[in-house]
Amino acid sequence: MTKEVEEIAKKCAAAGTEVYAVSPPTGPASVESLYDEALAIPGVLSEVIKGDREEGADAFIVACFGDPGLEAAKEVTDKPVIGIAQAAITMARLMSANFSIIYSNDHSKKLIQNMIALHDAERQCASIRDIGLSVLEAEDKELCSAALMKTARACVEEDKAECILLGCAGYVGYAEQMKAELGVLVMDGVVPAVKLCEAAVSMGIKTPKKTLYGYPCEGVILGFDELRLSRREMGSGAGHDSMSLAQATKAGMIFVPSVKGVSHNKEEFTSWEDIENGANVLLNTLRILDK
Repeated sequence: MTKEVEEIAKKCAAAGTEVYAVSPPTGPASVESLYDEALAIPGVLSEVIKGDREEGADAFIVACFGDPGLEAAKEVTDKPVIGIAQAAITMARLMSANFSIIYSNDHSKKLIQNMIALHDAERQCASIRDIGLSVLEAEDKELCSAALMKTARACVEEDKAECILLGCAGYVGYAEQMKAELGVLVMDGVVPAVKLCEAAVSMGIKTPKKTLYGYPCEGVILGFDELRLSRREMGSGAGHDSMSLAQATKAGMIFVPSVKGVSHNKEEFTSWEDIENGANVLLNTLRILDK
């Protein structure tokens, strides 16, 4: 799927625009539930931070139609960050009186509803309908094409939709054929996201940092100074219990280094000295918090 998204993005990009599609090393295979979305967000943020600070990216596209982590990603960079749902809805508002969104299956309904609310698009949305296939099942092109057409036709004939938005990055490549058959505007989110990013960069537009999207405040790191240990602050792409705890209280994690950076692998190895240092950081932090 990532390869198809990259191919479509490169095809529609202007001359001189370089497009790189990346998948976080950790996260769900597909995003089809609120749980999947929560697991996906740390990886999205890690890739945006890496692209901003290490790779010199000029703009970022969140290529999942739920736009997971979009608002948080705008906090960690001043470069344009655009979600494919955000881009598709923006273009639909400009070009048609209303739109319908067709998406994977009923399990994803709440994701789509949340995304519509995020972009304040309830009034223009004529309907949302699922095609009855999971994201991974939709990799069967013939099956997916038939399901998309059947569902989109119902949106046009029953819901009076004038524009169909394809609510999954995996549906790239179907829009032109569907538009020809249905006689209405049909868009995936990837193409408008690329063009909006290009426009923002060419106009010199950056994410304002005055209030809402200001850079996150640095957390207070306790327990290191007294032990005279070096440290590095980092974002974790993995899903941890701290993601759930952070909903109720301030949470953080202590990582200890693995040899050659190998983790979650049978070759993983951490020295006893580093394990002891990590345990002492935790102990010292608890002592400080208990004062």
